[in-house]
Amino acid sequence: MLLLITISCTDSSTTTRVYRIVNSTTHAVELHFYEIPLKGQTNFVFATGLDDSGLVIERKLKTYALESNSPIEAFEADSIALIFNNERVEGHTFNSPAGNSMLTNYERNGDHFTYTITEENYNNANPCDGPCN
Repeated sequence: MLLLITISCTDSSTTTRVYRIVNSTTHAVELHFYEIPLKGQTNFVFATGLDDSGLVIERKLKTYALESNSPIEAFEADSIALIFNNERVEGHTFNSPAGNSMLTNYERNGDHFTYTITEENYNNANPCDGPCN
């Protein structure tokens, strides 16, 4: 009886997805993740740096079979500031930049999802007035 209860309580109906952001540029990159709660104020979630080409940030997210998940849940953020060399910034939200958002436009390989930061991101980033924060 104990064996039957143990088997029925396993995670066989869960899925683990891996979300990766890869820096393919030669620029130092900082990612600042933010959450905008219903009150409209911006909450800082976390920051990380990808100083060299090929460096990666990765998050794993486990969900049940009937649920869906996305980078928004994996990174616990709904907007990202992509900062290059502390001089240029490109903002990412659910639908911006159109067709190239870090929150929606990932290359999928099974349960692995990858967003690659490219020179196009750098070229589209806006110069900051002084250091980017």
